[in-house]
Amino acid sequence: MAEVHLKNVVKEYPNGVVAVNNINLEIKDQEFLVLVGPSGCGKTTTLRMIAGLEEITNGDILIDGKVVNNVPPDARDIAIVFQEYVLYPHKTVYENMAFGLENSGMREVEAQRAIEEAASILGLTNLLDRFPGELSGGQKQRVALGRAIVRQPKVLLMDEPLSNLDPILRSEMRAHIKRMQRKKKVTTVYVTHDQQEAMTMGDRIILMYNGVIQQQGPARELYLRPKNKFVATFLGNPSMNIFNAKLEQKGENVYAKTDKFSVKLLPKDAKQEGVQSHIGKEVLLGLRPEALQDVEYVTEISVDPENIITIKVDVYEPMGASAYLTWFEGDNKYVAEVDAHTSAKVEQNIKLYADPRGIQLFDKETEETILVKA
Repeated sequence: MAEVHLKNVVKEYPNGVVAVNNINLEIKDQEFLVLVGPSGCGKTTTLRMIAGLEEITNGDILIDGKVVNNVPPDARDIAIVFQEYVLYPHKTVYENMAFGLENSGMREVEAQRAIEEAASILGLTNLLDRFPGELSGGQKQRVALGRAIVRQPKVLLMDEPLSNLDPILRSEMRAHIKRMQRKKKVTTVYVTHDQQEAMTMGDRIILMYNGVIQQQGPARELYLRPKNKFVATFLGNPSMNIFNAKLEQKGENVYAKTDKFSVKLLPKDAKQEGVQSHIGKEVLLGLRPEALQDVEYVTEISVDPENIITIKVDVYEPMGASAYLTWFEGDNKYVAEVDAHTSAKVEQNIKLYADPRGIQLFDKETEETILVKA
């Protein structure tokens, strides 16, 4: 397959807007890489520059060590799957998947074998004689994916291919795509704005904002050890709760104190240089919903009474195995994810345990993390 390198890549439009700002990125052979971020962050522009559909302003893009800045898209040995299916309505599934192979130099018997293999991986074997009008949205997207993969490209690019599907089909397609990528071992770059897709699909995530890479690594690393507030709040649903707080030290203990409550840091966290340098200063305290638990159902760890907070429930949402408890302080909304058996009720107070293992701290000005998680 192929490795892809982006070296100091910049994309600036004639109106002065910088869509991608000096990106350096190495995509390994056979890797499933996900570019994720909000609309306008530069992820699709980055993918289009790899494809050759967008000219770069500065820098170099290399595929298998060869600079392809001036190589046209059809000569880069890549395949692209877009959000729209773009299938030929008068052609069968088989014919749609075969389209484009005639001029690829692939022999007919090889083409048939490639199509049948892709159809088997994607669950399309029994649909090869059907026409697009007879298919569901998920089936159509699988055909589009199959058409791309039968070409045996060096690099497969996917630009938000599941955006048009309902949640159930999206989940189904994620499994088909991962299975296909694993079996075909094709270097893959996948663009999405959906953080759940990114976290469940990618070997590695590149989280972008304002044309800049904010953080990269496995999903678990970004989720548990975000480098800044943006990364922390973008990944996770519901989003991480952020409170204005002040760090105070009492003896050997360090507390993050808000207007309503205070939480005690773990001793090993309290000793960190970044924490100690912010004693007496305003910081941002981060607590994910799952780090706020109904005290009555905390069983795996001992409850420190200093980390019990009381909230008044404004909204109760049952979610199956858990429940979301929402409360407001002014315009700020906060959420706790608690056991489904909770006795919490709307308009009533409930005690929550703020698990110190889940505490995140960010500098108030730079919004960079000051508490490094092991």
